Amino acid sequence: MSIKAISRLIAGAPDYEAGSWTPVLEGSVVAGSHTYANQGGQYVKIGPLVWVTGITALSAFDGAAAGGMLITGLPFVGSGGSHNSSAVDIARFQFVNLDTANGYYFPLLTAPGGVSYMQLLQFGDNVGDKAIEASDMANNSAIRVTGTYVTGTPSAG
Repeated sequence: MSIKAISRLIAGAPDYEAGSWTPVLEGSVVAGSHTYANQGGQYVKIGPLVWVTGITALSAFDGAAAGGMLITGLPFVGSGGSHNSSAVDIARFQFVNLDTANGYYFPLLTAPGGVSYMQLLQFGDNVGDKAIEASDMANNSAIRVTGTYVTGTPSAG
């Protein structure tokens, strides 16, 4: 392959970026200040598509946290609008209470458009999604995630 052909390939290639990010568990009303036994993540961005993986494993949960739980700190803001929410796979989910008495048996993470966080939700059979609340967390809660979402905007933090 000629240098000219290689130059054309590089010029037409989508942007590529890889790095680390720090996932942080926060309540949507009061964030709380938790202590982590393991915390970190990696990302790869090719064009507008972002792949992330990360873990938040607690050693102490701040009881002052309140509201629906979020994992903040995504490296990029999701593409705008609620219609652009992306589902994120949960690879590990330990010591988080689900409302099984009311039919909620499964955890779910979504990355809504226009923000740089994921929402922790729970769902079940014939029930609507609802938030996993701060009161559902424990001192040793652990969540490992992997997923993709579309971006168009760098995260403010």
